[in-house]
Amino acid sequence: DTEVPFSTMVWSAGLAPVKLIENTGLELNRGRVVVDSYLRVPGQKGRIFALGDCATPQDGPLPPTASVAEQQAYYLGDCLNKYYR
Repeated sequence: DTEVPFSTMVWSAGLAPVKLIENTGLELNRGRVVVDSYLRVPGQKGRIFALGDCATPQDGPLPPTASVAEQQAYYLGDCLNKYYR
């Protein structure tokens, strides 16, 4: 196991889930991190979020397109600015 100390991590990579996701120990569905309707990873006390190609909502997958990832990014950015200052 490797531990990487950090305060805030933003990961942006490619067009498909990467090995980093596979090795997180988080719940996966078809290689993507399972998230709730607020893009939070269940069981992580609201401390871990996932979006875009590396995430899949519990209530069903969204198309892996740039427009979906962009909408999720705007939503999550707004939430982080409002609630996590």
